[in-house]
Amino acid sequence: MDQDADQVAGGLVAAGQGYSLNEFITPEFEATFVPSVLHMFDVDGQTYLIPYVYNPAQFFYSKAAFEKAGVTAPKTWDELLIACEKITAAGLSPIAVESDIQGYNAVFFTYLLARLKGPGWMKEAAYDKTGEMWKDSAVLQAAQMSVELWAKGCVPEVSKGYKWPQAQQTVAAGETAMELVGAWLPTELVSATGPDFQWGSFNFPEVAGGAGKSTDMMAFMLSYMVLKDAPHPKESFEFIKFMLSEENQKGMVAAGLVGVPRKGVAWPANIADSQVAAETATVVFGEGDGLQGANAELWVKVIRDPFNDMFVGNVTPEQFVEKLAADTATFWK
Repeated sequence: MDQDADQVAGGLVAAGQGYSLNEFITPEFEATFVPSVLHMFDVDGQTYLIPYVYNPAQFFYSKAAFEKAGVTAPKTWDELLIACEKITAAGLSPIAVESDIQGYNAVFFTYLLARLKGPGWMKEAAYDKTGEMWKDSAVLQAAQMSVELWAKGCVPEVSKGYKWPQAQQTVAAGETAMELVGAWLPTELVSATGPDFQWGSFNFPEVAGGAGKSTDMMAFMLSYMVLKDAPHPKESFEFIKFMLSEENQKGMVAAGLVGVPRKGVAWPANIADSQVAAETATVVFGEGDGLQGANAELWVKVIRDPFNDMFVGNVTPEQFVEKLAADTATFWK
């Protein structure tokens, strides 16, 4: 079967329904993948998922909008805020936000903590059964920085009423400059943008004094999995190898306009920047710093959805962090 890797890992694999593919994975097969993706969702040294589509989570932007505003891709958080000011002055909205897609918006929180504390810290905090790790000052800082985007006009107030796909359509219409999302965005909008629309993308900026690098990247993978009780696991893996062949990965790029994890296969022109990011990533982690794949209930109920509630202005950052610590302790009890 196949589906979003985070969801399969957090669902079927977590429920013990995956077949370990270690016996079939040869060094030659492993060498065909770009770095850090084949073992993203391993459990206790066992590989259950084989990725076949690679969606880096980045800011995707209109090159025309950036040119109109006289800005280049920001490398730091402060540069991002300055770029927002210039884009607003040019008569455009800086960042598109779909208020009802919690998974999109939680990317801000995941990246901010990864930049402040380094990849892996957020997952470690979630597994602190006392909830005390969430009281680290970086957590409140990340929450405050995310809502700062609204206060500084980076995200227009009207976004709080948007329902998907309203916000991304404003990017296609040339009204908004960028959106933080997976690399599927240019393909989703291909019929709305037309052939002349020029896309660019850049990694989530670094934060001054933070432990994380701009090359530490979150990615949404699509993967194959063999079911635990499959009567023909060897033949199933042979099919996966067939689908991961150079010819078929090139065909997937051509037909689906997607990025792929196989080395040496060029991605579509509209996400060419994403391929560079994928090939130069220092660390690659899944949704919620891997939490969606490791413990979906914890991620969704305790972190993701409460964060979105704060992000759209229903509670304060202080209230969010207090609830996060308390709800984590309650969850583990």
